[in-house]
Amino acid sequence: MSEVVDDAVLRRGEVWADRAFVVREWYITAYEPIRDPTGRIIGSLYVGLPEAPFNQKKRAITGVVVAIVGGATVLSLGLVLVVTQLVLRPVSRIVEMSRRVIAGDLTARVGIHPPERWGSCARPSMRWVRRWPSAKSG
Repeated sequence: MSEVVDDAVLRRGEVWADRAFVVREWYITAYEPIRDPTGRIIGSLYVGLPEAPFNQKKRAITGVVVAIVGGATVLSLGLVLVVTQLVLRPVSRIVEMSRRVIAGDLTARVGIHPPERWGSCARPSMRWVRRWPSAKSG
């Protein structure tokens, strides 16, 4: 029994639970004082398990968690990249059209259809836009 454990268990009467180096390897240990009928400490009860099997399982579980988190991160970043490209595609079309117009191509088009060709999904919103005061003035 180490000096630290001896002081805690046999001198102060505390329960001590921690890892300890026993003989040749680390153990998960617990010590508890044994008392006589008068309450005087006469020894200690020791329980210990080798730490190595638990460390192997802990490393395996940690590896699985890291792999799952890493995979989810890569998948999320890929999804963000695809969605960003889809959202910014109209902006890149406008930039490309602007470059062509600046270069002198006055026939350049963005490729966005006029409101009458948008279809039935856009009709309710277009009616609302036509009623808007600033839309009528333009």
